[in-house]
Amino acid sequence: MHTYSINKGNKDLRAKVAVIIFALSMVMSLLLKEFYTDKLNELANLLRTSDLKKVVGLVEWFEVNPDILGIPFVYGVLTFVYEQFLWQFWLFRVLHGVPKIKGNWEGNLKSSFNGKTIPIEMHIKQNWNKISITCFFPKTDSTSNSNTASILVDSNKGTEICFGYTNDSYDVDNNLQSHDGYNILNLVDKNHIKARYFNNRDNPNPECKGGNKGSFELKRVKKTEKSKQK
Repeated sequence: MHTYSINKGNKDLRAKVAVIIFALSMVMSLLLKEFYTDKLNELANLLRTSDLKKVVGLVEWFEVNPDILGIPFVYGVLTFVYEQFLWQFWLFRVLHGVPKIKGNWEGNLKSSFNGKTIPIEMHIKQNWNKISITCFFPKTDSTSNSNTASILVDSNKGTEICFGYTNDSYDVDNNLQSHDGYNILNLVDKNHIKARYFNNRDNPNPECKGGNKGSFELKRVKKTEKSKQK
């Protein structure tokens, strides 16, 4: 997975989220220390008399004092939980506007390479900071992997997902034409994508210069549908 940018006006969403999480960490740390410091001290004393006393003694000898109620620890936990899980819940998505596009998508692609329509599968992994987009073409022996990406929340055309990619081809019939390209996806709704692309792949038609272009349309594949296909 790689990082992706979020374009929503002039708002630095990630910086604002970090500030909010830090503020919550301060409040939570104070509350936890108020109500649980004594219990943690009791637990530490209990560990000193248990089978783990050698480990506790070693930790104290190295003067390691893990402050699990301190702001840095609480901030780290809250940041991890938000980045991996909370950001994708409906309430948070209403607030930050970043769509949850992770999952499996399927559809058809038409290219200027040969004018044919072929099936395409797109698998997306996504969290708050990172994303990876992989495209499979069942009828050709090639795979595309994203290397840069951005989500344009305030685009004039609605929400757009743009990403660069490298295609690794093992299709001998097409001379193993690995190439680079760029996709622009328009999120019609949460389960429907319309897209266009261009790349620097050589076209078999000598009159077509400057690479290829094409379009494709995708529908989200639900887990139940995917399991039935298997």
